[in-house]
Amino acid sequence: PLAQLSQVSFADLHAHRRLAFSAHASKLPSSEYLRAPQLWQAESYMALLEMVRAGLGWATLPRQLIHRELASGDLVELQLAAYPHTDWLVGVDLLWPRRQGRGKAKRWLRERLMRNKVFELDSQGKATTL
Repeated sequence: PLAQLSQVSFADLHAHRRLAFSAHASKLPSSEYLRAPQLWQAESYMALLEMVRAGLGWATLPRQLIHRELASGDLVELQLAAYPHTDWLVGVDLLWPRRQGRGKAKRWLRERLMRNKVFELDSQGKATTL
């Protein structure tokens, strides 16, 4: 039923079962739409994907995992009325000892992160763009 709605409200989500990856179910930052009263958990994203395919509820899934299902129409991305988009930004820390040089792999990784508007904290804890 949620897939038939052009925009989905928090109340709409709360009327249906939330399916969650158990490792993240209680660790993600609290958000109104994550507080669905009905919750089933799965031990892996693949199991969660199968539960969604079976129509057991709604879930937040990595886009890379479901891009084929979205393209084929097997799954539908819910458009949340409270947000202009549903993408999540995930923080990644890149740390290494100062005494250690930046080898080929470190330079490659830092270069890739720089392409994606990543920032770093300087020695005083102030954010600076890479």
